[in-house]
Amino acid sequence: MARKKNILVMITQKYPFGYGEVYLERELRFFSEAFDEVLLYPLNRVENKRALPSNVYLNELFCDRSAKVNRGYAIKKLLAANKILASEMKHAVRGDDYLKANKKEFLAQLIMAYELADKFHDSFAEKISGANTKFYSVWLDEGSLVMSLLKKDKRLDSYVLRLHGYDLYDDRREGGYMPFRIFCFNQASKIFVVSKKGAEYTRGLNICPEKVLANYSGSDDYGLTHEFEGDIRVVSCSNLISLKRINLIIDVLEKISFPITWKHFGDGDERSDLESLAVKLPSNVKWSFEGHLSYENLMKTYSDQHWTCFLHMSESEGLPLALVEAMSFGIPVIACDVGGVREIVSNDEGLLLDPDPNLDDVVEFINKMNSDPDLIRKKSEAARSKFLADFEATKNYEFFVGQILDT
Repeated sequence: MARKKNILVMITQKYPFGYGEVYLERELRFFSEAFDEVLLYPLNRVENKRALPSNVYLNELFCDRSAKVNRGYAIKKLLAANKILASEMKHAVRGDDYLKANKKEFLAQLIMAYELADKFHDSFAEKISGANTKFYSVWLDEGSLVMSLLKKDKRLDSYVLRLHGYDLYDDRREGGYMPFRIFCFNQASKIFVVSKKGAEYTRGLNICPEKVLANYSGSDDYGLTHEFEGDIRVVSCSNLISLKRINLIIDVLEKISFPITWKHFGDGDERSDLESLAVKLPSNVKWSFEGHLSYENLMKTYSDQHWTCFLHMSESEGLPLALVEAMSFGIPVIACDVGGVREIVSNDEGLLLDPDPNLDDVVEFINKMNSDPDLIRKKSEAARSKFLADFEATKNYEFFVGQILDT
């Protein structure tokens, strides 16, 4: 008797399009080894399509979805959608006033999700016939809602979802309401959270707390950054958006009196404003905004050049893998204690700041690094050790894949 195929069906926000969800490049490598086929469905399509393993099949069904309610589905699914919405309003932990005030909009989202669920099911039903199939929503979003509707209607047996930051903390969402979290949690078999702090927060909501599992993402091991060459070189990597507070990095550098180089990798809406701020930095500061770099090229840059420390001033996070990636090279990290950051870095591996940081502390720390190469070496060794202990990709992703296979 022939062995059943193992198939994974997963929904992302944009991956493989765009520049985000970089960790999925690593996840997919492990998924492509554990499953015979991976059916990949991004919700949105943007510029820059990244390469995929040979057994990962891209389906752009969701990318072409309509933004209007189908009248036929509205008539057919109105009662069921109202029941889901009523349960959300009754059991909402917070944000219920916002939910009630915007009931029509959320009802429209549900109707459109029902239509998408039918099309989604039709797109894979024949392909997975007779296979051992697992379902994975990378975010708590429209993808998890679609999978939850199919699970409720018994058209798939189970699915798992993963929480990060934007889809985890209520204060990151308008009105403090996380759309359809109650419904999705009840339908999901396992709920993975990328940090221990996030898992504690999620269990504290008291919505299916027994399903919640903390599981770190991971980074590959490319070895150490280039040997220290005497000049202080600071690096940062994030989207250029207000949440990341890149302006604070500029404020720190303005107070540095010795020669220092800063490079930022990443792009976003605030780039021109930040460049306007940076041009006012003193002449001892060499700086550049490098834009988006592929994961492979970013890792090569970390390896081929010396980096004294990594600066991260974000005001909110899930588990920022940019910090993990830097520490894998032995680059000490300076970061604010938000989200799961303290699970990555402490004062042993760099400098852990208050959520509302005192920038003089950062300046003092960089000054100490400039005058004490042994401090750099000590922090570098600790950063590397922390990465190897908790965030090495093979260990973490093999566990995650095993958990999905067991659902």
